[in-house]
Amino acid sequence: MRAIEFHQTRIIPALLLSLVTACGSAVPDDLADMTSSEGLSTDPNGALGFETTSHETSNNGFCTPATVGICAHTTTGAGCSASDGVSAFGPFLGGASVFAQPEWSNGSKWATIEFADVSGDGRDDVCGRGASGISCALGSATGFGTATIWGSQWTDANLWGSADNIWATLRFVDITGDGKADVCARALGGIACAVSNGSGFGALSLWSTDYSNARQWHTDPSRWGTIQYPDVDGDGRADVCGRDTTGIRCAISNGSTQFGWNLLWSTEFGNNSSWTDHVDFWATIQFPDVNGDGRADVCGRLTDGIKCALSTGLGFGALSSWSGDFTDTGEWYTTPSRWGTIQFPDLNGDGMADVCGRSSSGVRCGLSDGTKFAGTSQWDTMYSDANQWHHDYHANTIQFPDVNADGKADLCGRSSLGIQCSLSSGWSFNAPTLWTVNLFSNAWGWTANQYWGTIDFPRLTAGTCWPINDRTPRLRLIQRFGYPFNL
Repeated sequence: MRAIEFHQTRIIPALLLSLVTACGSAVPDDLADMTSSEGLSTDPNGALGFETTSHETSNNGFCTPATVGICAHTTTGAGCSASDGVSAFGPFLGGASVFAQPEWSNGSKWATIEFADVSGDGRDDVCGRGASGISCALGSATGFGTATIWGSQWTDANLWGSADNIWATLRFVDITGDGKADVCARALGGIACAVSNGSGFGALSLWSTDYSNARQWHTDPSRWGTIQYPDVDGDGRADVCGRDTTGIRCAISNGSTQFGWNLLWSTEFGNNSSWTDHVDFWATIQFPDVNGDGRADVCGRLTDGIKCALSTGLGFGALSSWSGDFTDTGEWYTTPSRWGTIQFPDLNGDGMADVCGRSSSGVRCGLSDGTKFAGTSQWDTMYSDANQWHHDYHANTIQFPDVNADGKADLCGRSSLGIQCSLSSGWSFNAPTLWTVNLFSNAWGWTANQYWGTIDFPRLTAGTCWPINDRTPRLRLIQRFGYPFNL
């Protein structure tokens, strides 16, 4: 029987409205309820966004993967180790000492730290929101440089740290398609964004008047906690989507000033379909490209397994069963160390997102054939409860970067001894080996949330197929910690 889950709700002072200036009138309700719109770009040849997928893979000669590293917030700031492409991460290169200051031990601060390419040079940088605004430090071959303020409007004084339904929605995504990550988050009046110019973020402005308090997006994490920035029309620009009481709504980026109408792309994720009942349902909603057409689709876990709906570029098609695994019967609902590990990497390099997650006996995966996840099976037995991977500070570091640059997503996570990785053969994972010794270990203090909770596998050199097989989109806080947060 399920335990009852309690969701916190916080009310945000009306003063937050002064943070943003409306870029136009609110969309009439009758338009907001439409399920499609004319004139949306479906050009698949645009520049890659940060949460899109491409058909091109390194093992067919069309592109070269980036060099992947492991990065995290540390006691001295932030740092990374680059993969040698074979069996180890190299020396840990630090920097960005601003993130070592005491304020960054606060969950509303360190939980915003993210590794993204804000300068557009093909190498991921590090950014986070502190009391004085958004600070970023640029990456280089020798580590991160000195952090500077890139966004002075995103301050505590302007209430950006006032509630989790605000600061926990902050993301660094490319909404313009120019190869530089911008910054967006939910504000009282809707989605606010600031565009990167390569050395700072421009003026903050309201890109959408939807997702606002007036439309009740602040009331429950099953709404604001699902806000993400996939490229649903395949034009190379990050759009915005989220689940409300009626289903999945999405708004398309125009690439310069705003997201368009917030349209109902699917009615099958609404409150009438059980998605709001449990955190292990709505918090698994993600937007992978499961059929390899360059458009982000939508998937999530329900009682009887994984459901997906394909994007047409104008809406999502019918929701259907893609896997009969990952069920309540299999106890996937019990803890974030199971449902929180469900991700959609490309395991065999065919350009279609597959599915994986950690069960009590190890990692299970299924390969996409474009219509379903075929033959979900045990790909690994070492990341099991018996081997202590049920602890959140182990299980919820599991990610699927391409550490050996062969175009296939591998399996990595933080064990008690350090980072271990298992290479993908395309049909299973090899036995795990330690890729770091002592670094990231329990003995070195990595069980603290503010450190393990920021572990990511970004790119440390440019690659022409980024971000396909180099890593999967960054794990959201709710996947790592469940809800309510305990940061």
